[in-house]
Amino acid sequence: MRGASVGVVHSNGLSERIDGGHYEMRDAMGRTIIRRKAKNSDRARLLRMIE
Repeated sequence: MRGASVGVVHSNGLSERIDGGHYEMRDAMGRTIIRRKAKNSDRARLLRMIE
Protein backbone atom coordinates (compact mmCIF):
# COMPACT_ATOMS: atom_id res chain seq x y z
CA MET A 1 0.00 0.00 0.00
CA ARG A 2 1.46 3.32 -1.08
CA GLY A 3 0.22 6.89 -1.23
CA ALA A 4 0.18 10.17 0.62
CA SER A 5 1.11 10.26 4.29
CA VAL A 6 -1.66 10.48 6.84
CA GLY A 7 -1.39 10.77 10.60
CA VAL A 8 -3.17 11.70 13.81
CA VAL A 9 -2.11 12.65 17.32
CA HIS A 10 -4.47 11.63 20.10
CA SER A 11 -5.19 13.79 23.16
CA ASN A 12 -3.03 11.49 25.31
CA GLY A 13 -0.02 12.08 23.04
CA LEU A 14 -0.18 8.74 21.22
CA SER A 15 0.44 9.21 17.49
CA GLU A 16 -0.38 7.06 14.49
CA ARG A 17 0.76 7.60 10.94
CA ILE A 18 1.13 5.95 7.60
CA ASP A 19 4.11 6.95 5.52
CA GLY A 20 5.89 5.14 2.72
CA GLY A 21 3.56 2.16 3.00
CA HIS A 22 4.28 1.61 6.70
CA TYR A 23 2.00 2.08 9.70
CA GLU A 24 3.65 3.43 12.83
CA MET A 25 2.30 4.04 16.31
CA ARG A 26 4.32 6.00 18.87
CA ASP A 27 3.70 6.75 22.52
CA ALA A 28 3.68 10.26 23.99
CA MET A 29 7.46 10.06 24.53
CA GLY A 30 8.06 9.33 20.84
CA ARG A 31 8.93 5.67 21.34
CA THR A 32 7.82 3.31 18.59
CA ILE A 33 5.16 0.86 19.75
CA ILE A 34 4.22 -0.64 16.37
CA ARG A 35 5.86 -0.47 12.95
CA ARG A 36 4.59 -2.70 10.16
CA LYS A 37 3.33 -2.70 6.60
CA ALA A 38 0.20 -0.56 6.42
CA LYS A 39 -3.18 -2.12 5.68
CA ASN A 40 -6.05 -0.52 3.81
CA SER A 41 -8.05 -0.66 7.05
CA ASP A 42 -5.35 1.41 8.82
CA ARG A 43 -5.65 4.19 6.24
CA ALA A 44 -9.46 4.11 6.34
CA ARG A 45 -9.49 4.32 10.15
CA LEU A 46 -7.06 7.25 10.27
CA LEU A 47 -8.94 9.12 7.55
CA ARG A 48 -12.20 8.68 9.48
CA MET A 49 -10.54 10.32 12.51
CA ILE A 50 -9.54 13.45 10.60
CA GLU A 51 -12.76 13.98 8.63
